[in-house]
Amino acid sequence: QTDKQRAAERAAREAALAEARLMQELRHPHIVGCEEVSFDSERRVVNLVLEYMDGGDLHGLIDRQREASAGFDAHFARSVLAAVGGALQYV
Repeated sequence: QTDKQRAAERAAREAALAEARLMQELRHPHIVGCEEVSFDSERRVVNLVLEYMDGGDLHGLIDRQREASAGFDAHFARSVLAAVGGALQYV
């Protein structure tokens, strides 16, 4: 590995850790909380410990509805869009 590659890897690691630390500061009802951040130097990955979501995530809900051949009513869709929009505005 060259010095340039090591520097690029170090910069990428520091950027990922900085973003993860920023995630720890976010407090919003529609953003999953980040409880802990660590770096696994052997695997070269940033690990995040996220808040437990007992209802699952939106992707899983959409998949379950699709498998059941059931759609969502307009009110639900508007509620999801409002929640996502609120979270994006907060960020």
